[in-house]
Amino acid sequence: MRILAPNAGPLGVGLIYQVAQQILHSDSIKSSDVNTFKNAAETLRLIYKVKYPKDLVLVKFVKSGNEIVKQINSVPLGLLISLDIISHGNQSGIHIARKLITREKSGILQRNAHVQIRRYTNAPQTDLDATDMD
Repeated sequence: MRILAPNAGPLGVGLIYQVAQQILHSDSIKSSDVNTFKNAAETLRLIYKVKYPKDLVLVKFVKSGNEIVKQINSVPLGLLISLDIISHGNQSGIHIARKLITREKSGILQRNAHVQIRRYTNAPQTDLDATDMD
């Protein structure tokens, strides 16, 4: 059963949509990963357009967690019924890898802790973990 929101604004087009599906694909250091994420997002968009032809399907490229939040918040309240994020990740969260303008210095203990935490823990990653690891 699909729950429909009241008719919402048109998001820049002349049509009124009742629901929206949002697909976000992320950045990566490897261009092959970026292309894979983009192709997966496009495939998913085509599937949604066939299965739900009246829905608005939004596909966006994101480079950070802040951009993910911005894209989610750009859809009017009550309109978003589906969110797909295509990126690297694990049970601890979404991992958007990108080249840093200035390389961050880290010691051997910090690098080893990063690997050990990512490889052997099932606990969700906290803000402090991310700060300590990166």
